Amino acid sequence: MRRGWFNKFSFGLVLVSGAVLLPGAVGRASGPLSLAEIVERVQKVYELTEDISADFAQVSTLKSLAVTGPAGGQHEQQAAGKVRIKKPGMIRWDYSKPEAQVLLSDGKVLWRYASSEKVAYKDSLAATGKTPLSFLTGTGKIEEDFKTRLVSNKENVDPRTYLVELVPKEPLPTVEKLFLDVDRDSFWIKRVTFWDHFGNKTALGFSNIRLNVGLSPSLFRFTPAPGVRVESLQGISIWR
Repeated sequence: MRRGWFNKFSFGLVLVSGAVLLPGAVGRASGPLSLAEIVERVQKVYELTEDISADFAQVSTLKSLAVTGPAGGQHEQQAAGKVRIKKPGMIRWDYSKPEAQVLLSDGKVLWRYASSEKVAYKDSLAATGKTPLSFLTGTGKIEEDFKTRLVSNKENVDPRTYLVELVPKEPLPTVEKLFLDVDRDSFWIKRVTFWDHFGNKTALGFSNIRLNVGLSPSLFRFTPAPGVRVESLQGISIWR
């Protein structure tokens, strides 16, 4: 079911890419950088940022048989909205497209709610296991968790960015590999693209980024309104 796949994928997206766009004040390089230097600066960027607000645009190319399209057995699905992030580990995605819904975490509990359904889904953050981008929430290191590769200028179509490939050293349920588009001047991660083990591809781009605006922790907590049924997703992998 198309909506069901999107909802499950979006719930996992809270963890997959919640912190990937965090920029900071890192000095511009005076010359060519090695892969290790680029990775170090990307990690430093997050350490200098307490919270962030941004708009996002998401494009998913799905190969699942349930959502095949007319071109090559694939279906493209688009989504958009606003994302807010606050350390440590607080994330909120407000989707406006394809349907209004909110996905959020206070660092302990994950929630997904669409007002049209009158159902809120929750899961324990601990139950989801290790996340692909935990290094950007202060709980991991890129070099420790991933095999890294700097994509050559010939392969990278955007000369304004470094393109870094990340492959998990320990297998993750559905994340096979990720590519980070890193701005050459600011070391912001402008875009993240990742593939799952089924060949589904998702690209996220960010705009209108605002830093350190003093987001309240209450923004990342959810209390179901009267009449909203709560269903637990505990024990169900959000990566499948």
